[in-house]
Amino acid sequence: MREAYAEIRELEWALGRKTMEVEILRAAQEIIKKTRRCAENALEMLREGQAAALRAQMAWPEAFKDPMHWYQSVCPGEHGRRAQGVRRDQRDV
Repeated sequence: MREAYAEIRELEWALGRKTMEVEILRAAQEIIKKTRRCAENALEMLREGQAAALRAQMAWPEAFKDPMHWYQSVCPGEHGRRAQGVRRDQRDV
């Protein structure tokens, strides 16, 4: 009987160990997925930055011809809208 209990304890211990190994592997898989997503996001940000730099470089000659239009094309969003508002105000005057 003692041998059976000892064997049961040993099997429970082995089962607990295997369960812990499975949990560790699942955690490692999650870390790998998050690392991959982080690398993909970093690469996307790099591409966007490069595209913005190329757009600015291509628009550089226009900066001398029409500075406000150049500013709007290089700085889209709130800054571009502000510049557009300034440009409208200048036309009204």
